[in-house]
Amino acid sequence: MSDSEIWLLGVDGGGSKTEAWLINREDYLRGLPAFQGLAGPSNPRAVGIDGATRQILKAIEAAHSQVASRTNEVHAACLAIAGGDRVDIQKQLDQWAREQCLASRVTVCNDAEPILARTPRRIGVALIAGTGSFAYGRNEQGDVHRAGGWGFRFGDEGSGYAIAVAGITAALRFADGRSDATQLLPALLDHFGAATPRELLPHLYDSRMERESIARLSELVLNLAQAGDAVALQIRHRAATELCQLVLAVQQTLQLPANSLPVAIAGGVLLHSPELKGDLIEKLTTANVACDLISVPHPVAGAVTLASDLVAAHP
Repeated sequence: MSDSEIWLLGVDGGGSKTEAWLINREDYLRGLPAFQGLAGPSNPRAVGIDGATRQILKAIEAAHSQVASRTNEVHAACLAIAGGDRVDIQKQLDQWAREQCLASRVTVCNDAEPILARTPRRIGVALIAGTGSFAYGRNEQGDVHRAGGWGFRFGDEGSGYAIAVAGITAALRFADGRSDATQLLPALLDHFGAATPRELLPHLYDSRMERESIARLSELVLNLAQAGDAVALQIRHRAATELCQLVLAVQQTLQLPANSLPVAIAGGVLLHSPELKGDLIEKLTTANVACDLISVPHPVAGAVTLASDLVAAHP
């Protein structure tokens, strides 16, 4: 069978969205674009296994719909889903994928593996800072370690959600006269169309105001930090410190070399804020870690790589 007849499927699913790429292996090896499908969040911890599989299938079907002559068989698929390394979730997703006949061969992993797949030999650290945050790494011996990712209630430091909550808290403290002046308050009032701080409450506590919606407010905080707002700047620096600590925890636990550490970064917060990324590099340098930062705007591409590996391992 030629590479043009071998179809690969990669899925990247997290707390904000699910993305699927479908491509034949020949086009993949030539670096050509894949057929793409998008859907809503598929983190089983947040939306449940049924909610997750609905969104995964929606994204896959959207990718299939882009193919002029629908391919009947996918030879290998990688489902890289938030929490996909938990045994219970992995088993449920694997069983579901086989029941759906998604592909001849299927592998299920967490959403950091495709990001780590973009580093040389898949050794180093993957750092994700989007709606949530965590770091994940692998060393030469194949040992893996994860830091963070405890969820928005007890973790996710340095994430979009954490930055947004810190910004909202600072704005409300300023409204009370309990903290330094900040443009965060007028920015929030303008964002929600509120005339007074008290009018923010119905918006902030609206049952439809989900974690992802709150996390998107981190853009306000980071924009004001860039503009020089002292309070917003402190929040950004604190986020960079937390992200640095995630990387260091993985690097030190796995005894990865500090003189040239590959760090693959993903997630909208890091990728869309050069200033936060710069703060992170500065803090790692202060900690005597020289990192080779690799931006991964499309983690789903790494999922396709892992699907291709399945074909190579089982020709």
